Amino acid sequence: MEALEVVENGSILIEGDHIKAISKSNTPLTDLPPGVEVIDVKGSIISPGFVDTHRHGWQMTWRTMAPNITLAEYFQKHSEFSPVNDSFTPEDIYISQLFGLCDGLNAGVTSSLDHAHHTFSPETAEAGLQASIDSGARVWWSYGLHDIGDKFPIDAQMQNLRDLASNKDYQNKRVSLGLAYDRFGIAPASEVTKASDLAA
Repeated sequence: MEALEVVENGSILIEGDHIKAISKSNTPLTDLPPGVEVIDVKGSIISPGFVDTHRHGWQMTWRTMAPNITLAEYFQKHSEFSPVNDSFTPEDIYISQLFGLCDGLNAGVTSSLDHAHHTFSPETAEAGLQASIDSGARVWWSYGLHDIGDKFPIDAQMQNLRDLASNKDYQNKRVSLGLAYDRFGIAPASEVTKASDLAA
């Protein structure tokens, strides 16, 4: 494994979306392409973007409100199984998801695997996906399948994901659709098979 090298007072050459060269400390880059734009970032730290591998962007609403609760309390008060799925509107989901992802960008998180459990209805699912696209972040938006009763059955959720995946309005190079499925050990085999087929 290579050791991490900190370069102080260096330079970075970026072409398009690729890093082409990094200079050592106090050594300017040479042979720059014609017309290169120079951005002075003295006094700043430049680092690779961080990757958040487990985010629920829509839950940004509760930031700092419930840091010391048990998992049981979380499921009762803040999860997709709580009364939240009756009280959060699509607009609430959109704002919270957008704010959650933008807050991550502000902290250096440029890529997120979002376990999108705000899929209480086609409207809330669409709102969270649209917010992910509008954020400008790189997001693997993984549709959460969950048993929330007859209000929005799992088969309807699966169809909703298919509909979103085929809708050209939601095809974006920074946002990829995926599946968040936690029911392997508790669901009937037929459901597991359908979820596996859907993920493929």
